[in-house]
Amino acid sequence: MIANVQRTIPEEHPAFAGHFPGSPILPGAVLLAEMIAWIEEELRCAVVGCASVKFLSPVRPGDVCEFRACARGEELDAECRVAATSAMRATLSVAPRGAGLRCDGARDPEIR
Repeated sequence: MIANVQRTIPEEHPAFAGHFPGSPILPGAVLLAEMIAWIEEELRCAVVGCASVKFLSPVRPGDVCEFRACARGEELDAECRVAATSAMRATLSVAPRGAGLRCDGARDPEIR
């Protein structure tokens, strides 16, 4: 694994409004966007494609998501876990943007 972070999905996140009343869940597209934003910020690379994505379990208001990423050449195997359950898995294509992740999968020592 090259990187991971935990983020709490705030109960007042606007995506929960109307999705679904009485039993709110975070839309998969929003979860994927949160993952991509974290990857681009933390690893300083650009996500340029998504080979596959699977939404496996709902993410609810207040859930703590653990985003994980592991480099495999010019792709990242990414996962979002809530507690011990995988909520989403994706294979993302990346390209270097400045320093950070190199396309050979090695991590630049400048990144903590």
